[in-house]
Amino acid sequence: MTLRFSVTVAIVLAATWGASFYLYSGSVDLGHHHALVRSFVLHGAPINTPVLGEMAYYPPLSHWIAALVTPLFGNSFLAMHGVGILSAFATYAVIGTFVVKLGRFHLLVFTGSILLLGLFRLHGNSLYGSELVANYLYSQLVGEALFLAAMAVLVFSRDRWVVKDVTALVVLALLLLCHLLPGLRFAGAYGILLLFGLALHRSWLNFARVSVFALLGAGIIAFHPSVRSMLSIAENDGSAQVAWQLPIAPLALLAFLLLALSCLVFWQARVGERRAALGIAAIGLSVAFLSLAQIVGFYFGIGNNYAVVKHFFSVVTLLVAVAVATCPGTSSNRVRRRGTYLAFVAAGVSTVAVFYTLPPMMPIRHLANAASFAQTLTSYGPERGQIFMWDKELPASLNYSVTVADLRHPRDDEAWAILHGDASAIVQGVAIISSSVVSPEACTFNDLNNGAWKALDIECADRSAVSWR
Repeated sequence: MTLRFSVTVAIVLAATWGASFYLYSGSVDLGHHHALVRSFVLHGAPINTPVLGEMAYYPPLSHWIAALVTPLFGNSFLAMHGVGILSAFATYAVIGTFVVKLGRFHLLVFTGSILLLGLFRLHGNSLYGSELVANYLYSQLVGEALFLAAMAVLVFSRDRWVVKDVTALVVLALLLLCHLLPGLRFAGAYGILLLFGLALHRSWLNFARVSVFALLGAGIIAFHPSVRSMLSIAENDGSAQVAWQLPIAPLALLAFLLLALSCLVFWQARVGERRAALGIAAIGLSVAFLSLAQIVGFYFGIGNNYAVVKHFFSVVTLLVAVAVATCPGTSSNRVRRRGTYLAFVAAGVSTVAVFYTLPPMMPIRHLANAASFAQTLTSYGPERGQIFMWDKELPASLNYSVTVADLRHPRDDEAWAILHGDASAIVQGVAIISSSVVSPEACTFNDLNNGAWKALDIECADRSAVSWR
């Protein structure tokens, strides 16, 4: 068993980590999130500069985590992407932990369903992990992993109720430092568990627990500085994408179905101690309710389509888990002892199903090397003018990412021109270009050349009619 477990763990980790070798998004958000990570690496805190813009006020916990592990990866961009991939793995590991306690059959059905959805691309880029596909919703994905992990700890913990409730309030405050949506979902899920306990055992103690958590939780949400920041940032209508090109109403049906199935699981679990079923139902109910509330708000002019779409990464995944939880069956002691092992394997299979079935945008190493080279040039900026990335082999959005995050270029008109693939208005400064571009030696800086890229004096290049744009 020990040898088999070790071999399986090695295979699962290798397969999961393989997903981090590729980039699946060219979103502008990638550069903005990395810029905040770089701020932590360089300064230990977000600095309100033109480089960061609204990211100076963004909930920082997930970026701090990436900055903390940067020495392990050797590159802040690789660290951020690695944390994102591991967060996707963690979401499936935690859900698998809930599901396997219902029975081995349940875990098999859940994992098989995710695998089939991935193989046939039926999930529409809306399973957990797809936050890093097309979009780059890094903080949301890290927050979801922390939310699910916290719920698992509280659901299966044997600690006294007061320890659980205090822990839940602390976790709520921390999750809001990561992302608003997972924080609200956690507050809802834990509150639902408390309400369920009150419904089953009406006592003054349970009533007091519900009341205190509701009051203190509402206070934390209302006065948390990250909440105010996120509400302000959320006014921007971004471009979250799923593969389904559907109006919001059909998507609302999925959330309503999740709501109904979660209620069914609660009804089934009312008899006997079925913590796993109660936990997954509370999570599903909270996610479904907030999704439907967001959709209703959108129809009444509150929020935007971007905010609505971001709910469905969790809705689709949890719909599968909650549907499986409605199946009858109980877990044996043997399954419980092997629960962690089985959930770990299932998480690896699920992560592979999400990422390995995608056409990757590009190998991550190329962009990481460009970022590393760019980071060595930031000290030259004041003397030789603003530096920006202009590698024709990179998509415009990734040139923008390196320019803003690694070269610390302000998010001004020049930066936006790079984002839109137009460098015609940039007439001075230094451009990092591919070494394959032919240019006079007098227009390049010999000390700013690593073989793959070189630094080009723009004014000199334009006088010499160098075709670098």
